[in-house]
Amino acid sequence: KDLHIYTMADNSYLTLLNDTIIPLLPPSVPAFNIIRVPEQLDNLAGNTHNAEYRDLMMFRLEKYLEILKRHEGEQVLFLDADVVIYGDFIDDLKERLKEKDFLAQQHTNEKTFCAGKWLSSRG
Repeated sequence: KDLHIYTMADNSYLTLLNDTIIPLLPPSVPAFNIIRVPEQLDNLAGNTHNAEYRDLMMFRLEKYLEILKRHEGEQVLFLDADVVIYGDFIDDLKERLKEKDFLAQQHTNEKTFCAGKWLSSRG
């Protein structure tokens, strides 16, 4: 199955992505797709009471669903824009998806998951 990688970024993260994150990706990483958020929203991380932050989260969820539908039957990896990848990970993810439809990073010693890194294999 093809693997598609997506991240969402506002203006403040575009420089980080283009100058630091993307050049460090291993050669096995397929195309890295950047989705621009409609507005730059700085300093809102975790401010779930803020209406603009909630709007941004809804935008993300709508885009995730749109992307999953577009790539039905394929593998889609969503990463937060500030995730730095060290080493090759593609084969490991594909191997894990042979028995699972969904992968997410679990916080160490907790029963919660990080929404900043997750992978789906639909169809």
